[in-house]
Amino acid sequence: MASFSAGATFTDGVANDVTAAKLAALVNAATPTSGLIQDRSTEATVATGDTLLIGDFSDSNNLKRMTVANLMKAELTGTINTTAGTVATLTVGTTTSTAATITTGTIPTLTSTTKITSGTGTVAAPAISPTGDTNTGIFFPAADTIALAEGGVESMRIDSSGQVGIGTTSPAYRLNVQSVGSSSLNKDIVVRSGDETNFFRQSLVYNGSGATVGAFPSQSAGLYWEHGGGFGASGGLAIATNSSNAGPIILATADTERMRIDTSGNVSIGTSVPQSKFNVYSATAATVLIQGDSAAQTIINRASADTTGAQIFYRKSRGSIASPAAVATGDVIGDLIFQAFGGTNLRNLARVRGSVDAYVSDTDISSNLTFLTSTAGGVAASEKLRIAPSGQIGIGGANYGTSGQVLTSGGSAAAPSWTTINTTPADGSITFPMLSTSATEADNAAKRVARAWVNFDGTGTVAARASFNVSSITDITTGQYGINFTVNMSDANYSGLISGGVRVAGGGEARNDNNIQDQTVSQFQVYSMTPDGNYGDSNRYAAVVFR
Repeated sequence: MASFSAGATFTDGVANDVTAAKLAALVNAATPTSGLIQDRSTEATVATGDTLLIGDFSDSNNLKRMTVANLMKAELTGTINTTAGTVATLTVGTTTSTAATITTGTIPTLTSTTKITSGTGTVAAPAISPTGDTNTGIFFPAADTIALAEGGVESMRIDSSGQVGIGTTSPAYRLNVQSVGSSSLNKDIVVRSGDETNFFRQSLVYNGSGATVGAFPSQSAGLYWEHGGGFGASGGLAIATNSSNAGPIILATADTERMRIDTSGNVSIGTSVPQSKFNVYSATAATVLIQGDSAAQTIINRASADTTGAQIFYRKSRGSIASPAAVATGDVIGDLIFQAFGGTNLRNLARVRGSVDAYVSDTDISSNLTFLTSTAGGVAASEKLRIAPSGQIGIGGANYGTSGQVLTSGGSAAAPSWTTINTTPADGSITFPMLSTSATEADNAAKRVARAWVNFDGTGTVAARASFNVSSITDITTGQYGINFTVNMSDANYSGLISGGVRVAGGGEARNDNNIQDQTVSQFQVYSMTPDGNYGDSNRYAAVVFR
């Protein structure tokens, strides 16, 4: 090829023939003018309007001239290797980054209007990881699956069905948390507030190998746990603690404890120290309400090989539950109250009440049992019957009557009352069932009792030992006597009976043949004959008269 010299024109001896090869030879042979090309390696910024000359990869004899802005929009092919430097900011457009791959380097800020892709990675070498910690990050173990690795161990996964697994690579539920060790903490979801000391822990699901069918596993402790086959064929729900971290189960509202199950299985409402299997406490109104539209029952059942039956206890003390004090005379121990709805309000219509009759000491307290009912025309229950400490019966309160009195029925419309039995009762003071032929109550009573009677000695001076409605005895003659009435009979049509005999020496008694004759309204006569057929006196006579 001909040599060239600097000047306005040049020729290689061939007219009108300037080829690319000749120009390339010219450039190679030329000596650049000082300052025509400057070293730009230390330039901090490049403007988008700056022009670049780039060699054509497919034709080494061609140069491409383009601005920086156009270069950034152009589709990149091959690999951008940034090992030797740092790409400060890289913005990838919608059409120029589809085939670009960044294999190494540091990109402080990377903005994409479409997407950025990477390899799938592994649990030991995640596809996306932080600088200096290559076994922690995000990897993609299967199609449509995202997983997190920590220290080369998978800690969480979202599978292709959107189910999240923590501690498992095969989540079976929307959120599946599974222990990866024997520590009980690995079975818990812990929710903390700002105070790291106060928090609660929940065991949501436990499927560990330490479980026993139908019982709590030794590591379980929390609010909720599920175990197939336990608590019935379909599993169950439990609020539980266990022997390794024994403690009560407490339910609270408004920062106040409402219910507790202690470690002995005792249940309490309103108190943190249950005293029995079920303990309800309230300082103002301790109430247990059992309701039902078609049935409401309380059943107390005792099954035991002894004579003791089921029991209900009513307790009363003064003071407080924590510091009880002795009862006092007149204190009500307990009421069994019967209520009925009257259309507007529930009414206390009847009561069975136990009360203290008299308090003397801890070992000397007498009591009453009273029965109260409401009467027609009102709803207030008042006392109708009382059983007092010595077994006395009180009618309408502490009305025990007096010695010798008897209860007399008041019929279906009135309470019974105490009645005194007189020696000579007034007409009508004692009532009997009426005889069909009796016209009056007095007549009815008279027909049932003796109108007169006497027991007397007919020997010597005749005298009555005891009598009723007999004023005197007249000794008429041997074996004949006159019995005189205090109150005359209404007529002489009364009936009389008499017996008599003589007690003989050596024991025994000789019976006389006795009869009543000559009856008048004021007296009757007694005739007494000895076994030998003669009239004779007897030392033992008894006569009675009915009308």
